[in-house]
Amino acid sequence: MCGIYGFYLRREQTLQQRLQDAGRLLHHRGPDGSGLYQEGSLAIGHTRLSIIDLSGGHQPMWSQDGRYGVVFNGEIYNFQELQKQEQARGYHFHTRSDTEVILALYARLGPKCVEHFRGMFAFAIWDKQDKTLFLARDRLGVKPLFYARTAHGFFFASEQRALLTLNPSLAGELNFDALVGYFARQYILDPATAYTQVQKLEPAATLLVSANGDIKQERYWHPENLQAENINEHDACERLRALINEATKLRLISDVPWGAFLSGGIDSSVTVAVMSKLLGQKVRTFSIGFGDPKFDEREHARRVAEHCDTEHHEYEVDLDKDLPSVLDKILFHFAEPFADTSVLPSFYVAKMARQEVTVVLTGDGADETWGGYKRHYHLALLDRLSRYNAVAPWRHARKLTVALESIFGRKKQFPVSRFDKLLLDPALSPEILTQQLSTAERASIFRAEPLIAANHRFQLHIDIPMNPAWDPFTRFLWYDVKTFLAGDVLPKVDIATMLNSLEARSPFLDHKIVELAFSLPTSIKRPRLKSGKHLIKKTFADLLPEGHFDRPKMGFSPPLAKWLRTTLRSWCGDQLNSAACREYLDSDHLNRLFREQQNGADHSKILWLSAVFSNWASSRQ
Repeated sequence: MCGIYGFYLRREQTLQQRLQDAGRLLHHRGPDGSGLYQEGSLAIGHTRLSIIDLSGGHQPMWSQDGRYGVVFNGEIYNFQELQKQEQARGYHFHTRSDTEVILALYARLGPKCVEHFRGMFAFAIWDKQDKTLFLARDRLGVKPLFYARTAHGFFFASEQRALLTLNPSLAGELNFDALVGYFARQYILDPATAYTQVQKLEPAATLLVSANGDIKQERYWHPENLQAENINEHDACERLRALINEATKLRLISDVPWGAFLSGGIDSSVTVAVMSKLLGQKVRTFSIGFGDPKFDEREHARRVAEHCDTEHHEYEVDLDKDLPSVLDKILFHFAEPFADTSVLPSFYVAKMARQEVTVVLTGDGADETWGGYKRHYHLALLDRLSRYNAVAPWRHARKLTVALESIFGRKKQFPVSRFDKLLLDPALSPEILTQQLSTAERASIFRAEPLIAANHRFQLHIDIPMNPAWDPFTRFLWYDVKTFLAGDVLPKVDIATMLNSLEARSPFLDHKIVELAFSLPTSIKRPRLKSGKHLIKKTFADLLPEGHFDRPKMGFSPPLAKWLRTTLRSWCGDQLNSAACREYLDSDHLNRLFREQQNGADHSKILWLSAVFSNWASSRQ
């Protein structure tokens, strides 16, 4: 795992200090070494976290004929197989690293090389002969890559903060449509960023920059073209087991110590169980917890650790009084608003793991591809109600329930939840199930005119290629993969782990496993309304404690409402009273909500989104 950065300018310029500063900002991604190559108006840089071939994988790395140079962030898990194939064709390798495999395949296949890689990657290749710069990102978008095309040339980097250091003028113009999207989603969706001139290279995309500055971008992976599998449940389980075993084996190739995150949930538990069975030895496992038992899964993680006989480690986040400064550090490296609170426990578990290992396996990606969230149950329920003309009776039942709850508890008014809104208006897109703040909620806090105008035109729906044969449930899973997984989960894990110089690998993100998920009918993936991730549970129940899959999903979120009254109270108050907050948001209204929060109300969602936004806006001043 590494950091990459560079530029290809219209004319030769000396930007040595900016290159050094960008490399320094990416040092946490690669503390084991660095390299920089410059040729006229071209520069490619690299910071290295040594995982494979510790002595021979230095970058930039050059092809055997010296024509192509590469800087690479990620892992090509099938590199050993590809290396044998290229050796048989006559390519002479000088290292044991997966980086050189990229060079070998690019020399033979050009941009089509990415179709052969099984892994997580973002890389840039300089062609000395044709004077072109080629960039690529993996299929799911596990590894990030930011870029900007300006009148002065082309810039790229693994992190947006480093990109802005290469060209500070990129931060000059804000993308208010993307910022409204942040308040709607809690993250900014690819390919947009908070800045008009900066973009994220989308997952499964390549980009070729020619000598005259022209850019050619292509998409190389098309799951929407998958053919449906004609398969029964038993055979689907066997396929899934074989693919998970294979993907896990590939992700255990390492020349440095490895372990696994273990939350106690389904996905990390399956990952640890498969690792333990494949290896036949103790796996180091790492869990994080909170003082509030409603948010603490450590008991379940311990049960799995004991069952799989792991070397288990735990940490309680509430014990860290430096939480506000840690939060500032995390948000600084995002360089744009990002409000998924689970980035905090993710950071702490990564910090703990890094004391013992350099690589961890995780369970990321299973929820989005196999239907593990509550919103997936709600969508399946709505589809069932629609088919039996039962939406209206269910809506009336929900109204009665809310009315009774208002009599005997806190006052509520229908619609209460996102699902209630769908019941009220089934014509609404199911994407509303992912929405954080509604149009009205956003309007209540926006003060700056550009935000207000962008809010009027904002649409939560996005157009993405879909397979016409997919049912509504599968279409929504693909929407979650293209939005929440790519825009929230993967950036969160990348920043949290890389800030601790730790590499995270997830078997569930193997593209062959994802392809299986999207080629199976919903009747196999979710045969009953509440059978989320059914096939995963069915396939791996024999490896875990009896009844482990029976408990409700908890997620990985901290007790935010409590923290805003305690550990993060001062931090949040400072953000809401900042000059930046007053410039863009209704600070007086937010402070009223903040005072109510201290007296027991729960406005944590709107306060947190606003505080994180204000923290980012302040960093620009």
